Amino acid sequence: MGKLLEKLMTQRLAYFLKKTRQLNPKQFGFKEGVSIDHALDSLLTTIDSHKRNKMHVAVVSINIKGPGVVRNGPALWNLVAEEALAQQYPANTTIQAFADDFLIIAAADSERKLCTAASEALKIFTTWSDRHGLEISKEKTQFLLLSNLRRDRSIYWGNQRVKRTKTLKYLGVHLDSKLNWAHHLVQQGEKALQQHRQLTEPIALQEDVKYAQNHQKQVKIWSESQSSLKALLNQKSNSPIVRSIQDSLYNTHNIRLGWIRAHVGHLGNEKADELAKEVIKSMEAAVLTVPLPRSNAKQDLKQQALAKWQRRWDDDINDRPTYEVIKKVGLRNHNWSRQLIQFITGHGPFPSYLFRFGKHPDNCCACGEPGTPLHCAASCFLTTSGVQQITT
Repeated sequence: MGKLLEKLMTQRLAYFLKKTRQLNPKQFGFKEGVSIDHALDSLLTTIDSHKRNKMHVAVVSINIKGPGVVRNGPALWNLVAEEALAQQYPANTTIQAFADDFLIIAAADSERKLCTAASEALKIFTTWSDRHGLEISKEKTQFLLLSNLRRDRSIYWGNQRVKRTKTLKYLGVHLDSKLNWAHHLVQQGEKALQQHRQLTEPIALQEDVKYAQNHQKQVKIWSESQSSLKALLNQKSNSPIVRSIQDSLYNTHNIRLGWIRAHVGHLGNEKADELAKEVIKSMEAAVLTVPLPRSNAKQDLKQQALAKWQRRWDDDINDRPTYEVIKKVGLRNHNWSRQLIQFITGHGPFPSYLFRFGKHPDNCCACGEPGTPLHCAASCFLTTSGVQQITT
């Protein structure tokens, strides 16, 4: 009961903060309708604005130790972070946050002013963190300089020098000093290659086990993939490929597995690599079917359901006023007020709606015009003043 009450209070607090617009627009975490894309777009827009004004830019990434978000909860953490975002920072210096990942973007027309502004902003941030008992990892805090400055100016956090880096990782994106995304593309390529290896090596091991099952002699399979061999030791693995290999090994007693170091001159291993490259180039290579993960099936079902829902929404003849406002279906809650829902759907105290159920003598307003929601909100002199008070 306590957990349920806590969740209800947190949801109501989050709704109240959003409705009253008390959260800083520079906080992009734990907010409905805001994502990593918005945080990255805000950062790049700020940098581009300073660069257009011929300014030097420094981006400081701040690392907070400890479970600040876990301890306070998402809604309460946004209130705590709001105070840091609302501080008065030096000119041309802004701060933004995604949950507990903070960035300080400082800009100036000279290197001395730039370092002074960034150091002053860190001092202000420290005052806030000390007030709330948050510990900052100054060793992991670093900054990226977006400038053609030749001198290696330093930014100080108190008496400690902040480490300068050539690349800065923020929300999964690698930023470099030239903003040409070269380092990010290299990192993504290496990540894709690693994922490819993690997928293909278990498949190769699976095919080896299938081949060895057809022989009555003792067979030992050598693999250079430690991750695949360790995965076979996990009895709770959810991978269908790993589970298939485990079942085959359980029912077969003539197969042994071993690990061999790669690229050290083992003749058999080098020959296997050579044959594998030939198979890749061959047009007669067998096509292997790799089962998709369960998460992919869930995503496909979700997309199919949304597509069917969208077709029904497009072809429906009812609720067309609502369709003019929301043409694309989705699972996001708009959190509209009661008055706004009545206006958009037309299901409210409007003569045109009440007349349909015999609750009004006709569908006309008291002024003589058709009593539609748009008329009551924008045209009728009897109701526009009240609408203005509600919106205000």
